Amino acid sequence: MKKRFVGLSVILLAAFAGLYPAQEKPQPVRANPALLVIDIQNAYLPRMSEQDKKMGMEMINHLVNLFRAHQFPIIRVYHTDPKYGPKPGNEEFEYPKTVAIKDEDAKIIKNYPSAFKKTELDKVLKEKDVNTLFLCGLSSVGCVIATFHGAMDLDYNVWLVEDALIGPDAEKTKAVLQIYHTRLINYFAIELLLENLANIEAAGRLQSESAAQVLESLIAARGLEAAIAEYRKTIAGNERYAMNETEMNALGYRYLQGGRTAEALAVFEINTETFPRSWNVWDSLAEACMNSGDMDKAEKYYQKSVELNPENQNGKDALRHIQGSRLNAAGETKETLRFDAGAQTGLQGPYLEQKPPGSRPEIFAPGIISSSKAWEFAVTFTPDGRELYFTRRRGGGQNTIMVSRWEKKGWTAPEEAAFAKGFPSNEPSITPDGRKLYFGCNRTRPGAERAEYGIWVVERTAAGGWSEPRYHGPGMYVSAARNGSLYMTDVTGIVSRSRPVIIYPRTGEGYGTPQMVGGGVNTPVVADHGFIAPDESYILFDSNHRPGGQGGEGDLYVCFRKADGSWGEAINLGDTINTPATNFCPSVSPDGRYIFFATYRDIYWVSAKILDNLKEKRKWP
Repeated sequence: MKKRFVGLSVILLAAFAGLYPAQEKPQPVRANPALLVIDIQNAYLPRMSEQDKKMGMEMINHLVNLFRAHQFPIIRVYHTDPKYGPKPGNEEFEYPKTVAIKDEDAKIIKNYPSAFKKTELDKVLKEKDVNTLFLCGLSSVGCVIATFHGAMDLDYNVWLVEDALIGPDAEKTKAVLQIYHTRLINYFAIELLLENLANIEAAGRLQSESAAQVLESLIAARGLEAAIAEYRKTIAGNERYAMNETEMNALGYRYLQGGRTAEALAVFEINTETFPRSWNVWDSLAEACMNSGDMDKAEKYYQKSVELNPENQNGKDALRHIQGSRLNAAGETKETLRFDAGAQTGLQGPYLEQKPPGSRPEIFAPGIISSSKAWEFAVTFTPDGRELYFTRRRGGGQNTIMVSRWEKKGWTAPEEAAFAKGFPSNEPSITPDGRKLYFGCNRTRPGAERAEYGIWVVERTAAGGWSEPRYHGPGMYVSAARNGSLYMTDVTGIVSRSRPVIIYPRTGEGYGTPQMVGGGVNTPVVADHGFIAPDESYILFDSNHRPGGQGGEGDLYVCFRKADGSWGEAINLGDTINTPATNFCPSVSPDGRYIFFATYRDIYWVSAKILDNLKEKRKWP
């Protein structure tokens, strides 16, 4: 059967034939290629599809290393808008530090989608005698395509690199690949071309069959088990077939992203057998194991990857996640729910008649609020303390906002809040005056065509209930100050793509321009789940991977307000509060006496007097 790779060879030979003089016996004429890396900046990457980003960033690094090894030019392109940025010199303007670019690589800064429009790119390429361009980067539906057409207009021989294009929607990226399939090239073909570019005859090596493509065809024709057996029998180690690490890894990710985990695992296992010294193939196999729920193997393979490459931050983060998940499961309460939803518990008094904690955290209301085999987090109370709202997620189900009420006969067992029924909802937050409740919800907002996550709000009615929800805006985990200013996590990049905690300052009947909260809140690592004291004298938050942390999936911190109104440095709440597991979603009771937070999949509380002691650790007057 004729392989797609062979068909690509014919296209390539035809395309490169124009680089040779029309003679009966073509003489070797050097084609001069360059790699164009487009707009993979910190400001834009968070907007991109996770599917595209994982594979694309990996492939781009391989391409950069390939072109550098063969001493062909690498051109890095950066986009900025004179009004909206990102501004050169800022971290958001730069490429991630994991990208293997160097200062010696030519740099182009553009203000338009095409990297050729009103830039020196064409001049730089002509100075380097470049006539062939390979394009990678983002966005697959924007600047990459605009640059592609700009290159075509200037008579460059231009190609789009398969698996190296990144877009905000993976399906749209696939559509682009289909539209431009005649100008699409894969890593293996580029590798062979760079090795043999001085001699057109050597391009015949493109007729070699790709082991990854043969394996893909075998799986489609015979099924996974028979295909793997045939591969090991006739293809593995056979010089007739070209085994390429990046191409095989890309095949694995296509299966993984298509929900075919067994096929992905098999492909990644073959890659680790063939390239056992590659940290990246072990990282990919570990990711597939985690996706399948096999945490033991995921941990083993991530450890192997990090051993081979101690700078593998993704592997180190994954190991922390696995460690945190295990500790969460081990430390979770064994108490099952003791009451049916909405039933009377008979418990009287504040805080469900629970014994108040001291300076050491205690699990809150086990068997009633905190329970086994479920995540509980994000607590908020009405100002009178007679209603409690929180989030519960059972097993692999969706987030649900629960409510418990202190009635004449006692506290009711938690039941789903009426205003959030039917939609995945989480992280409720009641304003200090009790008039509004903000929450996160995945539902269709007015004017939208499909459901998306955002902040919704309900208001107290004259009858004492809540109004119908209305859409408030983008964001996550709202916390309101007494003056009406709103603090939240910026999950959509309104202020920064790094997802910091921001503030919408209250101004009259509306809100001012959102700003990133300063001081130690978002430095050196951005904060998440910020809770602001009603008088804005301090802010609690969680943050991952800060120096001196527990090393799990987030520690709790506090920043105190200085006399001049600015924020001080972040202070870790300490090992008594933070655990090596997951610590997140802090809040404070309306009376200011207790801090609530989530760890070990349950809700814990501790005396807020610990903050008085931490004030002594402030590093400013």
